[in-house]
Amino acid sequence: MAGRIIDIRNHPAFLHDFYGARRGTPEFDTAKWLNARTGSKDPGHFVRSQSVDGYLDEIHSAGIDVAVVIGRDTPGRHRHLDGSGMNA
Repeated sequence: MAGRIIDIRNHPAFLHDFYGARRGTPEFDTAKWLNARTGSKDPGHFVRSQSVDGYLDEIHSAGIDVAVVIGRDTPGRHRHLDGSGMNA
């Protein structure tokens, strides 16, 4: 039986500008730069994950069995442990 592929550090772009959600923004340029800096063969690959359908197509075409989307604070978005204070 072949091993399963689990991607433990998923950051789909559609989640927030911080991940490159919109072309023409500084965040988009930073996401592309970071992908190149960390050795991606296709630094612009994240554009496929700018929609939920595109994201799912990307992980399926890569043969990923399980994808874990990392949850953390991003600039300008804050949530307290009690659930209060959420802003967009």
